[in-house]
Amino acid sequence: MTTQYQELLDELGRRLEARGFRILRRTYFVPSGILVTTQPKRAAFETASSDSESNPADFWYFDRAVYLHHHKGQWEARTGKHGGPDWVRRTETLDALESCALEALGASKVPPGPEWHVAD
Repeated sequence: MTTQYQELLDELGRRLEARGFRILRRTYFVPSGILVTTQPKRAAFETASSDSESNPADFWYFDRAVYLHHHKGQWEARTGKHGGPDWVRRTETLDALESCALEALGASKVPPGPEWHVAD
């Protein structure tokens, strides 16, 4: 991905961050992009220690995430559940990509809507 596309994604990331989402830049995926997530939530579990006493273990997770990047001349939003297929939506504009991201982050199910299709 060119630097220009990454800069546009970074700007989009700042707008989404201002709306309360968490942004993680991911340059080691192919293609590079940003991962946008809901804010992490903490789940505490009790684990048995070796002396049979209980101690809390922290676990952080996020409910929803969407990966945004530029690929083959289009913007692409990608989401899915762990172990399941990736669902993709492609757009021509960055504004439309932002709408796709908000749709994915606001949905409680995968795919987020009828326009999403299983990744090739």
